[in-house]
Amino acid sequence: MRVDVHIKSITVASDAQRVLVGGHHGMTADVTLVDLRTKSVIVTYPAQSVSAPAGQGIGGALLDRALMPDPVDRIAANFAFKYGEWLRPSEPRT
Repeated sequence: MRVDVHIKSITVASDAQRVLVGGHHGMTADVTLVDLRTKSVIVTYPAQSVSAPAGQGIGGALLDRALMPDPVDRIAANFAFKYGEWLRPSEPRT
C-alpha cells in the first residue's frame, strides 16, 4: 500500500502572533490510500485537519522554541497519529 498526502494548507503561528493574540500550528491535507499492485484507491480521507499546540504569551513562546520539537515536525506527527487512528478498525462495544 501507498499513502498519498496532498497538503492543502499549513499554518505555523509566529512568535509575535502567539505573544499578542495566541494561536496554534495546523495543517489540512487530502489523504489517499492506494493498492500498489492494482493501483486502485482503497480509501480516501479528504480535508483531514490537525493542529499542534503552541506556547502562548512571552513565556510560552520562549519555552516552546527552547524545549519543543520544530512546529512542522509536531504537525506531521499529529497528522500521522490521527490518520492511523482513523484507519484502525474500531472495536465493537458490548
